[in-house]
This record gives sequence, C-alpha cells and structure tokens, in this order.
Amino acid sequence: MYLPKPRLFSAAVGTDAAVAAYREPLKLKPDHAGVHYNLAIALKAKGDLDGAIAEYREAIRLQPDNVNAHNNLGLALQTKGDHPGAIVQYRIVIGLQPDHVRAHNNLGNSLQTSGDLDGAIAAYRELVNAHPDHVKAHYNLGVALQTKGDIDSAAQQFRTLVSLKDDYADAHYALGEVLRQKGNKTEAAQAYRRYLSLESDTPDTHERREKARARLKELES
Repeated sequence: MYLPKPRLFSAAVGTDAAVAAYREPLKLKPDHAGVHYNLAIALKAKGDLDGAIAEYREAIRLQPDNVNAHNNLGLALQTKGDHPGAIVQYRIVIGLQPDHVRAHNNLGNSLQTSGDLDGAIAAYRELVNAHPDHVKAHYNLGVALQTKGDIDSAAQQFRTLVSLKDDYADAHYALGEVLRQKGNKTEAAQAYRRYLSLESDTPDTHERREKARARLKELES
C-alpha cells in the first residue's frame, strides 16, 4: 500500500496542522511505526506531553528496537517527572545501542535527579570514558561528584573541561567553587575572573555573576 508522506513542509511542527498531517496517513495504515513516532514529536512540540507519550509507546510497540523512540519517550517521561520510567527507557536504549551518547547522558540526569548519585556518576563516567571530549558529560560528572562531596574528583573533571573548552563559562564558575572549597584561593580567583570575563550580565546570569564577584572579593581580601 502506498502511504503518502505527511504534509509538514507547509505546516510548522507544533501546530494543529502538523498533528493533523501525521494523523491522516494513520487512517490508511494505523500500524506504521514511523508515522506514530513523527506524530509523537509533533504532539510534544505542541505541548501535548501525554499524547506524545502515548504515540511513542505505540511506535515502540510496533518497532521495539527503535532507539530514538525509546530515548524520546524517556525524555518525555523525564519532563513529566517520571524518572523511574525514564530510566527504564534509557537503559533499553543503551542495551540496544551501547554507544548512544544522549541516552547515557539522559540516564545520568534522571538518576541524579531521583537521588541516585552513585548511579549517575557511573553513567557519566561511562560516557566520559567512551567520549573523552564530551564537554557536557565532564560537567555533569563534576557536578555529581561535587554534590557527593568528592571535591578532588570534581575539580579534576572541571579542569579537564576547561582545557577542552576554555570558553565554557559555567565550567569556570564550577571550578572556582570547588577550588575555593579546597582552599586553593589563587586558582579559585582565576577561575572566577575567567567566568566573569565570559558570562554576559543578563537577568538569567545576574545572580550568579554577583555571587562570583562576592567570592572573588572575598578571595582577594
């Protein structure tokens, strides 16, 4: 059976027209996993999270090895606060595709948010070991280690990160925080200065910039 492609070139994703464009071919072939997957994306973009979750589940029922559907379902569940459900999906993805970078990072995020710091650290470490230049994984691992109280290991991750990407403002701030905790005043001050030189003053960053200024003033006194 010929299945016409959804008419999304003239309908922006996240609109009623986009959702309708994907529902239409399902009338002809309701067991088309790819269309259910695309419909889920359109529904999520539209803000219908429950609808998206239902469509991702249907896509997975029809195509159980669709790693993107599992990962996106995990993200949707994570957005809803269902971290146990999200963790299940991310682990399925990793089982199907062990080198799936986003699934490892997402798994770490959900584990950390749900309070499993050791599990999160393990997930981030696995990602860092496989992809040593993955800056977000180094950052997330550093934050998890810092939260656990392993300041030395956290500092190591943030040092590695700024060596990989010197213009990563948040990494310099985080490095300043752990070095300050370690009592390394000189390097902590350098990290705060670098952060302030990189981070523009906006409503979203103003509070952190002011905190960095206060830390720097304290260290320089």
